[in-house]
Amino acid sequence: MNHDYDIYRSLLANLSDGVMAIEFDGTVRIANMALYQMFGLDPDAVVGHLFGELFLEFEEFEEFTQIVLDTVAERRDSERAITRVRIGDEVRSLCVTTSYLTDKQDGREKPIALIVVVADVTEVRELRESELHMTEVIKQQLDELKNAYRDIEEQTTHFP
Repeated sequence: MNHDYDIYRSLLANLSDGVMAIEFDGTVRIANMALYQMFGLDPDAVVGHLFGELFLEFEEFEEFTQIVLDTVAERRDSERAITRVRIGDEVRSLCVTTSYLTDKQDGREKPIALIVVVADVTEVRELRESELHMTEVIKQQLDELKNAYRDIEEQTTHFP
């Protein structure tokens, strides 16, 4: 083993985002522990298996799967989307980024695999939704205070 390979392998293993490389025949060639955990997958049943075998048959992964398939079908350079997936009893919000891994062949960059990076943004999304809800509550309370103040002003202007 060479040192650079060990560094890349360690880097991939320690990322908090899920990473997967899919060859154009649909075979998953690389995946990391974060990806296995996000989707509740068995690490021994991913690398070397077809993407379709792993994701197409599960309805709860439908939106995620569609993002990946759209990137390939429409030959987009990259795609970024937020989707929700149900894993067990939990619904998770995932930011999915797809792009092509390229290799220089005959002096030109040639795509050799699709890279899928998945970040779990559930907590960020929940915090944002909570923030928006709190903003709405504060606006309603402010309106109530304004109305109460207006009522007080009207009552005091009628009495000398």
